[in-house]
Amino acid sequence: MKLSDEIILKIVDTFDETSKLYYNVAINEEKDNTSVTNYNIYVNRTNYYECLLKMIDYYLGKIELDIEVEVQSKIDSLFDELDNKLEGYALTNEEMRRALLLLDINGFKHLNFPLDYITPDVIGTICTYLISNIYTDKINILDFNFGVGNLAFYVANNLNIDVNLFGVENHSLLVDVSAHKADMMEQDLILYHQDALEVLPKDMDVIISDIASNDYENANYHSKLYDEGVKYFPYLAIERYLDLENDPLYIYIIDNNFFQKEGADKFKEMLNEKGQILALIALPTNFFLSELDTKSILVLKKKKEEGKNLGSSVYVLPKIEEKEAFMKTIVDIVEHIKNNI
Repeated sequence: MKLSDEIILKIVDTFDETSKLYYNVAINEEKDNTSVTNYNIYVNRTNYYECLLKMIDYYLGKIELDIEVEVQSKIDSLFDELDNKLEGYALTNEEMRRALLLLDINGFKHLNFPLDYITPDVIGTICTYLISNIYTDKINILDFNFGVGNLAFYVANNLNIDVNLFGVENHSLLVDVSAHKADMMEQDLILYHQDALEVLPKDMDVIISDIASNDYENANYHSKLYDEGVKYFPYLAIERYLDLENDPLYIYIIDNNFFQKEGADKFKEMLNEKGQILALIALPTNFFLSELDTKSILVLKKKKEEGKNLGSSVYVLPKIEEKEAFMKTIVDIVEHIKNNI
């Protein structure tokens, strides 16, 4: 798929500039704090992201603007330029996703959100390769830690099969962002604005998630692990989604110290009872902003028969610059997974 950097940058520049124009007329600097770190607690102001969403709604014809005529004229002129640029061009979902990713980065910086909350595209490439070599027909994909959807949207855009995309996200702003991105890409998306441990969608073929690494507190939640004092969210989420009625493939992006967290012994016992590790893939350090952020991919399936373990393997993925070694390892991983599901 050949993508146009010129088109991508035109989309980014247009929505960035219009969002800033709208921001400047919408905010009162004397009253509004411009350094917000917790959107869920402090919401009585606007921010770059909210202005971007307004511009998306306006561009899609969903709302009218109530702003100064001079500013609206500038915004209209910028969108007209974009439309003229796109006229006759077959814009792809992947070009739109990449443009929106760059706008996500602007939004994250404005709200002081860590950029490592956004899953790198290169991880999406690996996940897409794994899925595309296992499934050949239309599939349902769920990401229960959806965030701004970069991982899920990347996979949906780059698979050569039809995808029904589902997500779960409890952060109100990120839900709004992801829904707007789906509109811009004309991507069908069913997104649950809920706690990931309180919903369990049916009939999923693939569960894929870059799991948030935090402790979980909810007096109303109960599971074997949680009731035994385990609070690490990735352990609880994996336990929860192993309860799905069907037998999906699970692809999780996890921290490298995943198996050293408090409650790891109880988690391993649970996993031995209910599931099976197919592959643990250590990712190269240069995929991430720093070595401290380095992660791995954990591929799971449910245990098929009582007492029967599938084959599991640990892989260390070479740097992507080592093309032959990198691809050989990826091919080996796919073959191993296919032979054990």
